Amino acid sequence: MAKVTIIYGVILVLLGFGAYGLGLAGLMGNKASPTALIPSVFGLILVLLGLVGQFKPSINMHVMHAAVLIALLGCLASAGMGIPKLIRYATDSLPPEAPVRVGAWVTQTLMAFILAVYVAQCVKSFISARRQRRLQSQA
Repeated sequence: MAKVTIIYGVILVLLGFGAYGLGLAGLMGNKASPTALIPSVFGLILVLLGLVGQFKPSINMHVMHAAVLIALLGCLASAGMGIPKLIRYATDSLPPEAPVRVGAWVTQTLMAFILAVYVAQCVKSFISARRQRRLQSQA
């Protein structure tokens, strides 16, 4: 799971820098906001945890549990921010004075989706590892 964690971390880093870069170019709203880099922060944490898990096999299980906890928190936070706004924007129920920042909502929703897929893969891997340990202990 350490390699998978690194891959998802890199994807989030690219998402954050991509959103920030598009904001600088004026393509995702009026101007770039430092909050566009939030996915990159979560991604960097996942990359670091993945590297620790890969090079320290003795603590890999603990590091991967920490990584999935961080990913779950990031998923819940970004879904809580992005999805309701995206739905309101799609249904034209935004207040007229609300700034249209579609790029931020899309980035938040993408971050939530990416992290949800990662958490699901981790849970599946944890269940598989537990079953394997149980089978080995019975043999």
